[in-house]
Order: sequence, then structure tokens, then C-alpha cells
Amino acid sequence: MALVVTLGLACFAVVLAVTLLLVAPKPVYGLAPLTQRQDAESTLYLLAFGLILPLALIVVPRLADGIAAGPNGGGLALVAAVLIGSLMLSLLVARALPGANAAEALGMFALWWLGAVALLARAGSTRPWATLSRAAPLTSSAWALAAGLVLTALLAFTSLDSISLLPLGIGIGAILIVLTTHARSVALGLPKVPKRWGLAIDAAIILLLALVIPDLVIFKPAGVGGVGLEAAYKAAIIQFHQDFLLGPANQVLAGDAVLVNTASQYGIGPIYFLAAWFQLVPIGYGTLGFLDGILYVLEFASGYCVLRIAGASRVLASGALALAVVALLYNHLYPVGGLLQHGPLRFGLPMVVILAATVAARWPRHERAATIAQLLAVGLSAIWALEAFAYTLATFAALACLDAYIRAQPRRLRWLARRLATALAICAAAQLAFTGATLALAGHLPDWGQYFAYLNELLFGKLADITYDFAPWSPGLPVGVAYAASIVAIVLVALRSRDLIARERPALVALTGTTAYGAVLFTYFVNRSSTDILPYVSFPAVLIGTLWLALLLRGSLTQARQVRLGGLAFGLSVAILTLAVAWSAIGARFPDTPLARAAAGYESLSSAFHRLWHPPPIDPRAPAGERLVDRYLPRERRILMLLPSDLGTEILIRSGRANELPFGDPFEDSFATFPTVADITEAVDAIQPGDRLLLQQGGLHVLAELRQPSRDPLEHPLSLPPSDSLTSQQQSVLLRIGERFNLRVIARDMEGLVVASLEPRR
Repeated sequence: MALVVTLGLACFAVVLAVTLLLVAPKPVYGLAPLTQRQDAESTLYLLAFGLILPLALIVVPRLADGIAAGPNGGGLALVAAVLIGSLMLSLLVARALPGANAAEALGMFALWWLGAVALLARAGSTRPWATLSRAAPLTSSAWALAAGLVLTALLAFTSLDSISLLPLGIGIGAILIVLTTHARSVALGLPKVPKRWGLAIDAAIILLLALVIPDLVIFKPAGVGGVGLEAAYKAAIIQFHQDFLLGPANQVLAGDAVLVNTASQYGIGPIYFLAAWFQLVPIGYGTLGFLDGILYVLEFASGYCVLRIAGASRVLASGALALAVVALLYNHLYPVGGLLQHGPLRFGLPMVVILAATVAARWPRHERAATIAQLLAVGLSAIWALEAFAYTLATFAALACLDAYIRAQPRRLRWLARRLATALAICAAAQLAFTGATLALAGHLPDWGQYFAYLNELLFGKLADITYDFAPWSPGLPVGVAYAASIVAIVLVALRSRDLIARERPALVALTGTTAYGAVLFTYFVNRSSTDILPYVSFPAVLIGTLWLALLLRGSLTQARQVRLGGLAFGLSVAILTLAVAWSAIGARFPDTPLARAAAGYESLSSAFHRLWHPPPIDPRAPAGERLVDRYLPRERRILMLLPSDLGTEILIRSGRANELPFGDPFEDSFATFPTVADITEAVDAIQPGDRLLLQQGGLHVLAELRQPSRDPLEHPLSLPPSDSLTSQQQSVLLRIGERFNLRVIARDMEGLVVASLEPRR
């Protein structure tokens, strides 16, 4: 395994460095001077997981077997340790060189390859190598040094300024204590917790997750000064992204149907799921953010259950989840509940498949129910969103392949084909059920062209270029290597230690599921590349590391006590380093959790929930718009409104209204050039004289300009300031309204909002 990972990584490092030298970055559409090389990044991912990794798994084990069978086989472990350590040393030197650029890294890796080829050729020759034989007693020391260099190399992928010394120092002391305690516990044995008490402890840990994960503030109040401006900026970013979900969900609450009257780039299932949630709580930014916190609790609780069912101890599982909370949630640039498009609402369904498969492996009597749960999750993903479907199906397929491999040889492929065909049939049934329900409730078949238009624009259009370069020495690289290493380990276990699968089936099933999930989820980071995205795709990595460490500690991988203690020391060191990097985020995030609020007193907790249910306005113009709606449009559930996306959505949800015009979130709709000309014509034709329209004073000036001859806003939209921003589709609607009606202003306020009565033109 060490040789496969090392040689595969070294090969990828060369390809990466060459790519960086040959592929020039290009400006990000609409965000210059930012740059991106998205095509190169996607190609690198495909090369890494689709070519380099399979080739390494085919070639390197044969190379290792050849060395092991020769006269120098006794030195194979030492050769592996030397190659790992020297590769990490090369990486550190490349990082420390002035500039630390791709050319210098390529030179270091080229030198390493020259030495590696010479070392492997000499070790694999038919001539005994006396020097290697004499150095064999140093193998343990070489491995310890290699592990230390791997840990040190991790520092190359983070800023040293981000490491807090206090937790690092405490952590080093804790590692020494844990290693000593673990050694004694192995020797003496520890009493087991009774099952009843054990279940109570597990429930208490899950309850604790529910108290430390949700963020009860989300939107920080903006004041005067730099902090206030930063808070206002983050609030605007959160609102911008939440509106992509809130706008369509609000329209569904008013009777619209997804892919008939409204649509979202984030799929179908999330919008209906949100509409169901808002049947229980008032629709708003706070309640939407709180739902994200609940979903994270469910995801992390599922991860804890997977670890426990797979055999990880409570101490190890709870420690891993504590690390995940701090490093992956508190360490977000935005709080839990801020950017839902990165979280479990969009990408959480594979955890259902993994949990169900692990349950089936642990308790075979529940296999039928667990299989049904997996198939239902796959079927639901088919009408959830494209990414959810791809990630869930890939996870399910990996688990099915492992299950087929374990079965008897003659029936293996037939069973696998039947399992995958059943999953696809469930997906087809889910699509038919969605189509039938939409036809029955809305009277129209779903228009998949709307969703495909989003996908086309996001994958191949101008929006596909709105991505970023990897940061120099991005921490995403070690995470990607971790997923690749786990794939290598699982494949080698399956090929060379079949008895281990039989003895540790729940753990291997959990590892296969989480590894597949992590590897495909990593594509989201590859597609966006910003370091801020990395925590969102790293939860499977935490589970994977914990599962492998649990196998090591209970002696399933080796009985060598020294190796087990070394693995524990390495795992704890990685955890402490990660914690030291994320430590400073605790003070910013923990005070906003339910646990901290409850500790501060009931009033603090209740006021936080009240603020979520009744949040203060984000846009200061929204309350004025709400008053205008309540006064001049008091009886209408749906109103005519043409306002910038964020302001319009906030006014609608604060006033309990929906838009009569065919917009969910106008800005998001514009990605798919929706509504179409036919939709616009139909909507304007349905307007009656005397109807009232809410817009801005600037909208009247926009209409005056649009009335100039030969201007089609769909082809040549007006360029407007952000405060008056209307999409080309909104401008087209406004122009067509102006062609049918005169707009008589009946109310205006100090914020520039107006209500106009639509009177027939003469």
C-alpha cells in the first residue's frame, strides 16, 4: 500500500507541476482579476482517479512482489519507508525554496524519480544487496522518520500563522498521555460498559451534537466600523445564496409547481422539502438557516452511528466527531445555516445509503429493510438534484460491488447486475411518480428543459467559468490523497486479505461507502477550488481516518504492538494539527450554539430562537416595502412585483406574499433565460386593468428608456446600478406592461419604492 500511494502520488505531482507550467490561467467571467484553470483541474482529477490510481494498483503490487520474492526481499519495508520519507522531503524542499513555484517542485520531483527508479531497480535485481541487508535493522526507525516527515509535509499545505500554539502544545502532551494509557489498557484490559449504559452514552453524545452544531445567529448585526461592514457583507452574501432556495420555495407555498411555474438550479427535491419545512415554521432566512443546522446534526449523528456500528470505540468515535465539528463546521468562513448549497441539503443523501449498508453488514437479519432504505435513498436522489443523484448512485454502486465481490464466484456478476438494475428501476419509478404528481396537481407535465438549461449554463456556459484557481499549495491536495489512499487500501485488502473482509465486514462496508462518497464529493471542491469549500467535502475523510484507525487499534490489520501505537500516534498528531489550525474559530462560533446560549440562561436561548423565527431585515428597504404591500395590496396572496432579486424576495417572505409574475428568484431564473418569451407574454396578458405593481422609482426611469424604439431587453438589456438591478427578463416584463398600461403612481416612500396602478393605455 505504501508503495502504491507513494509512486502514484509522485506521478501525479509531476503531472500537476507540468500542467501548472503549461496551462495559463484565464480571467473568471465577471470577476476579473480572479483567474481559473477549471478544464485543467477537472482533467487532473480524472487522470488521478481514472488513470494514475488504477495503473498504480496494477503495476506497483507486482513490482513489490518481485522485490519480495528476490534476494533483497527482506529490505522491501525499508525501501518503502525511504521512498515515502524522501518524497516528503522533496516536497518540503520545494515548498521552502524561494518562490515555491511549479518549476522548482517539478525539478525536485524529477530528482526524486531518478533516485526512486535507481533504488527500486537495485532492490529488484537478482543480485543480493549487502548494504540493504545491513540496513534492515533500521526499518522501524526509518518508518518513524517517514511518518514524521509526512506530518511535517502537511505543514506545507497550511499557513503557519493559522496554527494556534496553545492547543498544539496541549495536544502533544495529550498524545503522550494517551499513548501511555493505551499501552496499559491493552496490557491490563478495561471493563466494558453495560449495553444499557452504553446506549445512553451514545444518545447523550448525539444530543450533544444537537446542542453544539446549529448556529442560532447566522446573520450578525451590522454596526459601525470594519467589523460591522464585514458582517453586512457576509449577510448580503448569505442572503444572495439563500434567495436561490427561498424564492422558488415561496412560490411553491403559493401553489406553483417546480418545473412548471418555477425552478431552481439546486434541483427539485430541495424546493419541495423546503416548502414542507415551511409548513411547520414561518418562511424566512432564520428558519431556513436553522434547518441547515438540523440537517448537519442528522449527518453528523449518522456518521457517529456508522463509526459505532462498524466497531469504533466511543472514545474514538466521539473524538472524531468533536474534531469534525470544530474543523469542518466552526471553521467555515460562513456559519452553519449560511450557505445551504454546500451542505447536507444538497449532498447528504449518500450518508443514508452508507448507514443502511453498515447496519445490514452488522445485523444481517435487517438486510432486507436496509436494502430497501438504500434503494429508496437512490430513488429519492433521482428527483432531488443531479449532484445528489450522481453522488448517491456512485456510493450505492461501490457498496454493491463490494457486496458482489464477497459473494460466491458463479453468481457474482449476475447478482451485481440485478442490484444495479433494481436501483435504476427505482429511479425510473421515482421519475414517473414525480411526473404523475405534477400533472395531477398542476395540470402540466414537468418541463425538464428548465432544469437542463441550468445545468447547461452551469456546466458548459458562462457560469461554468465562475470558478477559481486552486490556492498555491492548497490543503485540498492532502484531502484528495487521503481519499485515494483509502481506495488503495480497500482494493488491496479485497485482493490480498479476503479473510479480513469476513472478520470485519461492517468496517469494510463503512469504509467502502465513505471512501466512494468522499472521492465523488471531492469533485465539488475540484469544480469550485476555493479553500473555503474544503471543509464541506472533508467529513467523509474524518470518518475514513477513524475507521482505519479503529481497525488498526483492535489488531485487525496487524498484531504488532509497536505498529499499532505508531498508527495511533500518527492519527492523533494529524488530529491535533487540524485542531490547532481551526482552534481560533471556536471563540467565534461556539457562543452562537444552543449549548452556549442555554448556559447563558433561558432568556438568551429564547431570544435567539425568536430572532431566527422573526429575523431583523437584511435590506433596510424591506420593512418599507412590507408596509406598502400591507397597505395597498392587503388582500392579495400573490402580487405583481418587479424589484431586484434580494430585495424583492425579502419583501415577499416578510409580507407573506408570492409573486404573480413568473419569477422565483429573478437573478437565478436569468441563468436559464427563464421566463421565456411565451411565459412573459402569457403572464402580462393575464394582468387586468386596475391591478397594482410594486417597483422602484428607478423602475419608472427604466421603463422610459426601454420605450425607446428598437430596444429589446432580452437581446440588449439596460445596464443598471445594483440598487436598481433588473434582469433582462424583468425588463422585458416591464416593457410589455408599459405597452399595455399606463403606470399611475398611487404611493411612494422614502426608500424609493412605489406602488403603481395599471390603467389601460388610450
